[in-house]
Amino acid sequence: YQKDRLSNENVNINDFKITDKNDLAIIGSLLTVIKLSSLTLYSNNGAPILNPSNDECSLINITLSDKIIDYAQLCLDEFCLFKRCSLPVLQCAILLREYQKRNGCDAFADGDSQTYTSLLIQMATMMGLNRDPITNNNNNKDLETDDRLSQLKRKIWYGLVAADNHQTTLASYIPQIDNKFFDTKLPKFNVSISNNLNLDIEKITIEMIETKFLVEQKMMSLTRIILDMKENPKIEVIFSKICDLLTELYTRFGSFNNILSRKCFNHYDNIRKISNLIIYINVLTLLQSILMHVLSEYQIKSKIDICHYIHQKILSETMYVFGNILSLVKSSEKFVSSGFDIFLVTVIENFMHKNLGFFISSFIKANVLEIKYNEQNSNKNENENENENENNKDNEYNDKMIQILQYYKNSIVL
Repeated sequence: YQKDRLSNENVNINDFKITDKNDLAIIGSLLTVIKLSSLTLYSNNGAPILNPSNDECSLINITLSDKIIDYAQLCLDEFCLFKRCSLPVLQCAILLREYQKRNGCDAFADGDSQTYTSLLIQMATMMGLNRDPITNNNNNKDLETDDRLSQLKRKIWYGLVAADNHQTTLASYIPQIDNKFFDTKLPKFNVSISNNLNLDIEKITIEMIETKFLVEQKMMSLTRIILDMKENPKIEVIFSKICDLLTELYTRFGSFNNILSRKCFNHYDNIRKISNLIIYINVLTLLQSILMHVLSEYQIKSKIDICHYIHQKILSETMYVFGNILSLVKSSEKFVSSGFDIFLVTVIENFMHKNLGFFISSFIKANVLEIKYNEQNSNKNENENENENENNKDNEYNDKMIQILQYYKNSIVL
């Protein structure tokens, strides 16, 4: 504990007094933040942090209980989340939700995750976070304290919008938030109403909230067409939306390699870079899932040229990530500083989960086709054919196809 938030002097606290029930929610939030902060001290390769800061040294020297999250949950359990709650209670619940996402139990977006996120959205709606706090409150809008609170509410709301968009675009759950039913404005950076003592962190946070929201709007536009239960989507509309999404992606970030090769000169550059990587990988995860279903549809219709184009499109977009996955997972410090593995790994897991279906499917299809060509060769060798030259040409063609298929299968395995 820091005696003064602007000081590095540390003091031990042996006991404290709770004067208000909301203090329990604040304690739960504090315990969760401490746990999340401690997770950033570890990298996937076990390498220690180089040149740790004073805050990191303090975390390293603290021995955390394995039950710290259980204690945070006990604090939250003191409140009924199905009734209108205070802002500290909502913050505590959101932080515990973030911990679920980062500790690996939520990597593939199971049903509990969707239910919890829906509950958080309903809590925020009951508190009025879906209405802009300044636009809809003319009484005290000029007070600095109210402006700070409004800034905080906007950031919380758009964090929940991002969580809902993530579950809809990457897990195909029904969206819980519709743009028609909220008028909360995007937070804007303003020194006088910052919720963070570190203004650089505040600035990059607000920048990434806006960037993520605008990209996810393109993703949601595509996803809503795909999830329409009453009207089958038209291929030309799907590809038009895909082009819009890719244009937005390339305009903002360039290629995946452009992001990876971008140099970081300070911690804030690292935050921007890791945020851009996560957004980029999430977009590719969505596109791969959609293109794979389109590919299956045209395979049934035996549209070879279209299938080849879509297959190449999937490979061209995803292989940039696959080519760097080992480095990103095992040696992420090559691209960003240490401490970001807990944010990056769950995104890569989801990407791998979606893409393995495509590669496994391709491997099985190649294997079946290889068996088919081998059977054709065996049948032709057993049966005498009057035109021996033609038979030899067919065998040569089949042998070449078998070699190509074996090479393709080996490439997938590697």
